[in-house]
Amino acid sequence: MHGSACRQHPPHGDPGDGERERPRARFVDEEAYAAAGGRIERNLSSEEVGARWLDVALLERLATEKLEALAAEKAASSCLAFARPTPESWAGYEVTRGLQRVPLETPPLSDEESAEVDASNPRPRS
Repeated sequence: MHGSACRQHPPHGDPGDGERERPRARFVDEEAYAAAGGRIERNLSSEEVGARWLDVALLERLATEKLEALAAEKAASSCLAFARPTPESWAGYEVTRGLQRVPLETPPLSDEESAEVDASNPRPRS
């Protein structure tokens, strides 16, 4: 493979060079990353759309901060003392040690939500 071909990446690029970083890039989004001072390298000589996010540590920090804010919001709205966010798709023993699963009740639908569900699922005629 040609050296420059290794550096061409899809939009929201492959920060660093690991597949595992892509979800973080989608989660944070390019606008927030750039606003925080993140540097993006683009291949302007190619017709292919591609970008490489250069500040992986910044991306990790932004993703962690956003995830922690969402977890705190969810904990507060669910009347939980805390929520322990993890950016990984799989949580091993070290992350889950000492935790118990808390089943949450699904809140009832509002009248507006019920009407929307009914409208999207028409009942068959008898």
